[in-house]
Amino acid sequence: MASTPDSKPLRELLAKVLPKDVSFTFYHFSTPPTKSPALYSAPPHTKPERTYCESHFLAVSITPGSSNSAEAAEEFLIFAIEVLIYSTKHLTTIFVSKADSTGCISALGLSRSQSGSPLKAISGTFVSWLVKERQRPGKRLVVSLFARAQDQYLFPGSVENADKHVLDDRGLIKWWCRVLDSVVRDYAPEKESKSIAKRIADSASKNGSDNRHMGADVEVDMEKSEDITTAKGYLIIPGFDTHDMLRYIPPPPSPTSKPRWTVTHPLLRLAPHPAAPPRCLIPHFPDDPKSRFLDELDEELPDHVGGAQGGTPSRSNGYWKSVKTLDQFWDMMAYRQECCSGRCVGFIWVVVTPPHASIKEEAEDESQSQS
Repeated sequence: MASTPDSKPLRELLAKVLPKDVSFTFYHFSTPPTKSPALYSAPPHTKPERTYCESHFLAVSITPGSSNSAEAAEEFLIFAIEVLIYSTKHLTTIFVSKADSTGCISALGLSRSQSGSPLKAISGTFVSWLVKERQRPGKRLVVSLFARAQDQYLFPGSVENADKHVLDDRGLIKWWCRVLDSVVRDYAPEKESKSIAKRIADSASKNGSDNRHMGADVEVDMEKSEDITTAKGYLIIPGFDTHDMLRYIPPPPSPTSKPRWTVTHPLLRLAPHPAAPPRCLIPHFPDDPKSRFLDELDEELPDHVGGAQGGTPSRSNGYWKSVKTLDQFWDMMAYRQECCSGRCVGFIWVVVTPPHASIKEEAEDESQSQS
């Protein structure tokens, strides 16, 4: 893994956020990056991006009463989370695929309010650690997941445990937003983009009547903004209006704090070809409601071949017949079975934007692409 200079071992980070008087055992399994189908469909007459995928699986167990008994105590799995990491030339995508609990954390005798906090802390710490470990200089990174409540994801039969607390759709969306808020707050807030005229005016007001260093000050301000890594959270719940979605995102710590979340999507910032048709702007994740809708819409394309992922049929311009824009795509998602009839799905992103690549790094990228 490409770790940052200030990265710490996962074990040390978990020890800081978990109760000191409780023993947890962690099992972390990972696979090396292997070539995988592209997340984004390529525009017509364009090759799909070369994409690599690696898998990370973290399981957590407890051994209640192990310190009070001479006999070997029974070990209980309490939680597991699966994360897929996709890497391309310009983007790293951390997709939280599945997470589930067994309810066996109740054996620790924690109150209901306390029993949820270790799982929240483990999830946030693990994702935050992966973000730091997988950052690349000058390359944007995004954490992506969809929150949809189910009785069980990874532990068959766990729903039969009366101690398992299953959140409903709305509760799960809020839970994941709070978990990922810790990732957002690991980094500086994004600066509001200003026009050149506004930046010059601000610089002039700082320097008074002396405008000799105006240009230099503007350059320094821009340089400072490029020297820090920023992060921002995004949420969309198909079928919900803006006012309703605002109730799900974490509030700022104070009224004067900059908002760290917004109720929209960042897809145009992430797609390799922002001007391409909508089908080329939406990533194709496994077992994702968006992906199932994408597959159905792709049947409208001429020469469509089922199961062919990453490209565009040669006789097609890449546009669907029914859905023409991203806004229409999200509007139609609200009528999908998974997003209506009293159910809802939250699509959540955290975009981490590092300082821009240097000229040398950009030149190296260009030379590698030509070789």
